Amino acid sequence: MEWKRPRNYDVNLVKMLETEHGVKVTHPDKAAFIEKVAPMQVELAKELDLTDEYELLKN
Repeated sequence: MEWKRPRNYDVNLVKMLETEHGVKVTHPDKAAFIEKVAPMQVELAKELDLTDEYELLKN
């Protein structure tokens, strides 16, 4: 049997962390990160001889 996370789990978890534990939750710009690591991903795929698989994932 596969466990499924309740629909609002993340939202409720963030609210609880912020209100009960004083945690500041941020939502970084993923696009900037993806752009920055893209060249590393290509190089790693080459080093591991996984270029074809990488291309399948990117498309």
